[in-house]
Amino acid sequence: MKKEFYWTNIIGLCRSILALGTLLTLLLNPVDVLFNQEILNQEPTFFQQYGLFFILKDAVFLAKTLVIIVLLLVISGTHPRITGVLHWYVTWSFFTSCNIIDGGDHIASVLTLLLIPITLTDSRKNHWKEIKHSIDTYSSTIANAFLFLIKVQVCAIYLHAFVGKVPVAEWLNGTATYYWLTHEYFGIHQLLRPVFNFFLSNNVIVAIVTWGVLLIEFLLSACIMLDQKSSKRKVMLMIGVLFHLSIFIVHGLATFFLSISAGLILYLVNNQYYLDYEHLINLIKTNKHGKRFYRIINI
Repeated sequence: MKKEFYWTNIIGLCRSILALGTLLTLLLNPVDVLFNQEILNQEPTFFQQYGLFFILKDAVFLAKTLVIIVLLLVISGTHPRITGVLHWYVTWSFFTSCNIIDGGDHIASVLTLLLIPITLTDSRKNHWKEIKHSIDTYSSTIANAFLFLIKVQVCAIYLHAFVGKVPVAEWLNGTATYYWLTHEYFGIHQLLRPVFNFFLSNNVIVAIVTWGVLLIEFLLSACIMLDQKSSKRKVMLMIGVLFHLSIFIVHGLATFFLSISAGLILYLVNNQYYLDYEHLINLIKTNKHGKRFYRIINI
């Protein structure tokens, strides 16, 4: 039987993007904004009590520091068998205890959980490297099965988003984006409103954008039926990333953009595709500070 390799640097890239989303949230927001002591002091649920921020509720800054360290290790790519479990734990801990979260935190906690069996069967010392030795069929089967579950999960996200919008009158009559973009809290930032006023005043453009969102979400959910080697996957990946980039620009959902982008890559890129980044690594190796960083992540 042919043994297939699923532990590519694409997996590493997605893990790093997921970690980056949580990391930026922690670095750019003070502790008292992210974590409300009233929430942490409430009686936690059975599972919540095992979260890092509930365990260290009297030392939240320490918990935040530990999470940042773990996320930096994940991004570096070192020892995925160890950091895979830790990545899920700190992401889940953040999701279950943070005062301000968005869909990106939820997606990150689910994807990192589904990635655990893949990282546990990853024998590499660093997830940016290529496997150069034989892999047993058992490990390949596990990795393939959970990559498929990830694809089903991402498909479900878009299918749920599409199905949830269809019965809503504003989505059917083509006015929903007008209300979302002009919403006092979720809408366009004041600085960008002059740019968008022309488009928002045109009913045809608003309708096209509204129905375009429905079409994109439906097509992305349908991509699960495409062959792994279909060129349409690359096209839909670009459309999906640009779609969510526009949402990020308009609504400012950075974590959501990073998390769903990682999900789209896992969903639409061929399981065994390997990203050639050797040229970039050579540039890092020739740089004085890059050499030091390269030695650290290859310990």
